Amino acid sequence: ELTYAAIRAPELVARATRIAGGYVRARATLQVAPVPDVDLEVCEPLVLQVIVNLMRNAANASPVDGVVDVAVLVQGDVVEIRVTDDGPGVAPDVADVMFEPLATTSAEGTGLGLTISAFVTEMHGGTIRYQRATLRGACFRVTLPRRRGAR
Repeated sequence: ELTYAAIRAPELVARATRIAGGYVRARATLQVAPVPDVDLEVCEPLVLQVIVNLMRNAANASPVDGVVDVAVLVQGDVVEIRVTDDGPGVAPDVADVMFEPLATTSAEGTGLGLTISAFVTEMHGGTIRYQRATLRGACFRVTLPRRRGAR
C-alpha cells in the first residue's frame, strides 16, 4: 500500500535537484526552469526516484560541455516534467525496448532505471515518453495527474 500526499511541484523538483544535482553538475551544466506552484498528490519517494533517474541518465549522456534541462509544465489537471540533455539521443533500436527490463547500452547500468520509472509513473496514472529533442539529445517527458484518480 503506497502513501500518497500532496507536495508542491517546486519542492519536489528542489528535492530531486538536491539529490542528483551534484552528480549532474560534475558532468554537465544543470538548468532548472522556474517551476509552477501547483500541488501534486504522489508517493514522493517513488516520484523522486523517477526524476533523479532521468536527471542522472541525462548527465551520463551529455558531453562535458553539455546542458541538462529540467522543466515543469502544467496542462489542466496534468503536470509534465521534462528532462532534456545534449547527448546523442537514444538509438532507434534501443528506443523500441528502453522501458523493458535489462535494456541498456551502458556497461555500468543495470537496465532497470527506465523500467522502474515507467512502472512508478503508471502506478500514479501517468505516462513516460521519449522523444528526440530538436537540435539536442534526448527528452524524457513524465506526465502525472495532479490528483490521485484524476486521470
